[in-house]
Amino acid sequence: MSRVLLFSGTHPRHLYLHSQLLATPNDFAAVVMVREGLDQELPARLSAIDAFNGERHFKERERLEYLHFGSRKADEVFAGLPLRNTTPNDLNSDDTCAFVRDFDPQVVIVFGTDLIRSPLMEVLPTDTINVHLGISPRYRGSATLFWPFYFLEPQYAGVTFHRVIHEPDAGAVLHQFQTELRSGDGIHDVGVRSVLQAADELVEILLRRDEGWTFHVQRSTGKNFLSRDFRYEHLRVNYTLFGDRMVDAYLAGELGEGGPSLVKAF
Repeated sequence: MSRVLLFSGTHPRHLYLHSQLLATPNDFAAVVMVREGLDQELPARLSAIDAFNGERHFKERERLEYLHFGSRKADEVFAGLPLRNTTPNDLNSDDTCAFVRDFDPQVVIVFGTDLIRSPLMEVLPTDTINVHLGISPRYRGSATLFWPFYFLEPQYAGVTFHRVIHEPDAGAVLHQFQTELRSGDGIHDVGVRSVLQAADELVEILLRRDEGWTFHVQRSTGKNFLSRDFRYEHLRVNYTLFGDRMVDAYLAGELGEGGPSLVKAF
């Protein structure tokens, strides 16, 4: 049994994954950072096709998130645990540092918050693990389950569990997996399955912590995507060219071969 501190966002996917971890025999506390809503306000002056794709993209993401992950609130998921609610402005504050020191965690799991920075970084244990929806180092940063579809390589959709360091998504890797692709998948089906599998595999990793965790340094830099890199025009690749059926094209051998080399914890 370990003292495990969960850093969580407030989207359904974040709360779902952490709720699964709570079933393991550990002592838990949580820091919850409120996130923006899943509704996405479209910018003015979009072309008709980009407005259509944008609404389709974000509405379908919202629909599938609530369908598969539910609509529970953070106070419900973490009821009865030591809990600190934060905003992006005070996530890395002295008050959060004090909360961490009081709980004295042995393991920290981060999924859905903004970047961990100083002074918070300095009070976290060595085994502070980020759940990164993307395969690092090839896809680091923001929207890293979207960019593989833009670059016509859906086989690079997956998840990386890595240590948190000052450089985003660059810490030593504990475990990775490539998301299973199924006929008929749209981009958000792949995203949902990534989170479901991440929860299952992270539960097993926590249960097997006493066996020892081995970490592997990331040897290349890949691409670090920022939020501002995304433009609505990028959606044309997945929706206008492929009708959100790029996975079928890949499975039919129309997009080439190759895939990631992965680090496995077990």
